[in-house]
Amino acid sequence: PITVVGPPIINFTATPTPGCSPQTVSFGNTTTGASPTNNFYWDFGNGNTLNGVKFPPPQVYYQGTWTIMLVSGNACGTDTMYRTIVVDTIPTAIMTATPLIGCSPLTVATTNSSVGGGLSYQWYIDGVFTYTSATIPNQVFTAPAGNAVALHTIRLIVTNHCGSDDTIVTITVHPPVVATLTPTSSNICVGSSVTFTQSSQGTLLTYAWSFGNGNTS
Repeated sequence: PITVVGPPIINFTATPTPGCSPQTVSFGNTTTGASPTNNFYWDFGNGNTLNGVKFPPPQVYYQGTWTIMLVSGNACGTDTMYRTIVVDTIPTAIMTATPLIGCSPLTVATTNSSVGGGLSYQWYIDGVFTYTSATIPNQVFTAPAGNAVALHTIRLIVTNHCGSDDTIVTITVHPPVVATLTPTSSNICVGSSVTFTQSSQGTLLTYAWSFGNGNTS
């Protein structure tokens, strides 16, 4: 009888994928038709190659996208197969907000420069879970009238299959300035003096007085 054979039929696996850096990747090989039985050439994409081995040792990969090639042959030809693996790292949350200080109402813009693959996002405005997008609209923060600043926060949590990281910024908002003064008496005699009491609202106030009689302070 005559046996007709074709070139090898390659199949191999690389696990796990995706992985987390530094990731050790193991390889399975279910190729059929190789002759001789060790007729394999591996290119692991990380600078390592191996010839004449069906089941190679595990390889270590760092963050990035890597392509592995396997070539096998017999007297009838060769076959080649490629597999791509993705290796991520624990993400780094990077967020800036501008301005960080100002007067009420204060419009704050954010920039998300977080690093990592396959990221998801959680934004908290003043502790309240608000957005899941990579970017968020400008936020308007206020401070009630008075003599104290209001503190607001923006927190960003970034997550992928390797883990999570978060960052938070604090926004300082000064209350609106309200000038208030009260004379001790609204009716006085010519030549008499009058005392004024001021109860202005705001923070870090400076004062300039004009008494309407040519005097200033």
